[in-house]
Amino acid sequence: MAAAGSTRAAVRPKEFHFPLSVEWIGERRVAARVEGKAAIEVTPPPVFRGTDPATWSPEDFLVAAAASCLAVTFTGLAARAGLQRNTAELNAALGACPNAEIETRDEFKDGQLRELNTLLNILYVLLGLSVIVSLFGVINTLVLSVFERTREIGMLRAIGMNRRQIRRMVRHESIGTALIGAALGMGIGIFLAAIPAGPARLTAELSRALQYE
Repeated sequence: MAAAGSTRAAVRPKEFHFPLSVEWIGERRVAARVEGKAAIEVTPPPVFRGTDPATWSPEDFLVAAAASCLAVTFTGLAARAGLQRNTAELNAALGACPNAEIETRDEFKDGQLRELNTLLNILYVLLGLSVIVSLFGVINTLVLSVFERTREIGMLRAIGMNRRQIRRMVRHESIGTALIGAALGMGIGIFLAAIPAGPARLTAELSRALQYE
């Protein structure tokens, strides 16, 4: 027990000095002076026969010292916790509205980006499903065209076409169909995407202009 007590670190008290001088400047007035700061004139309050109610009194200093000490301590704790003055005021003002949430600009941007990313992921899934459905549609169309053109293929074989040439003809038809569909789809997609782009661009320009004003 003695060894454990001897190894314990000794607590050293810290000392802080705040030099202050008081100078009598006439009648019932004094000046409180701190090095490097402007002097403050002090007089008795009107309740103690003071003559100037607009001047600081010792009682004002006493109450201000206690209140400002608590306020400065709170601001230090708020700064350590990352709490801002505007946020604290808004939280106090919205205390009666439990459904209201206060967000900073970065938090609002992150929330909007999360929602947009979720929407984009859903659109990507739908786009992948549409591509798969379109592939099955193209395959089904080509298979039906081959079955429906049995007589035509038989006639081509009769006039001298071999199987390799028929397969090449079917491949070329499928490639042409795919290219035509891709070109039409891209054109229609670009046109439909350009329709809401105009109002969105105008809204962005207006918001940017209002931000700079």
